[in-house]
Amino acid sequence: MPLYQTRARRRDGEQTYTGISRSRRQKLSWAIQRKGIRIKEVKIFEKLISQIISRHNNAFKLVRQRQELNLEPAATHATQADIITIFTQLLHTIPGYTFIADGLDKYTYLDNSSASIKKFLHDVTNAVISTHTQVLFISRNKPEIQQALIKDAPKSFNKYKIIPEDIQSDTAIFSQDIINRKLPNKTDNIQSTISETITNQCQGQFLWLKIQKDSLRAGINKKQLQHAIEDTPTRLNDLYDHN
Repeated sequence: MPLYQTRARRRDGEQTYTGISRSRRQKLSWAIQRKGIRIKEVKIFEKLISQIISRHNNAFKLVRQRQELNLEPAATHATQADIITIFTQLLHTIPGYTFIADGLDKYTYLDNSSASIKKFLHDVTNAVISTHTQVLFISRNKPEIQQALIKDAPKSFNKYKIIPEDIQSDTAIFSQDIINRKLPNKTDNIQSTISETITNQCQGQFLWLKIQKDSLRAGINKKQLQHAIEDTPTRLNDLYDHN
């Protein structure tokens, strides 16, 4: 699973942001990009540990000392319980991190059980308790994720539901950029009208805009462009089937 730095402003349709209110200094993130993929939970924690020790000598020394004392195997060979223990100790040793879990809902399963997504959330929330670490979970409104967070989250957890109006200016800018690139031969009036149409139609979903841009062809007229947009489903699952 690839990791990358991500901005908190990244949004994709209707999502829920849930995070711990703590001091913010440095950011590490893990991204979930392919729908329905299975991955071992331990691999996520391994990646996070690798990110931490690459930035802090103290963290590297802690992991190496545990290996030399034979209290825990090296992170790449440790059991899942060992790695979660090391991860928790690192959070107590190196304060001030913000972890971002982006697209959590896109993992249908972790490992081989749908219940393991709940265990993953349980392990993360337990690890950050009594530390100065904060976690930002970015996800669509999935009942199993919401229930797990409600059950395990400490009082310092806050939830914010993103609505289309929150990001309307962002989607408008993105829409206009698409129109400028896809329909350079159209008049300013047509470009403005089509941009406004797809901004309203996307319901705050950047992925919808990205997919929809393929239907915008410079060779068709304004009426055909509007019909192509208006006939496109607004729900992403329906849009996949439509295409």
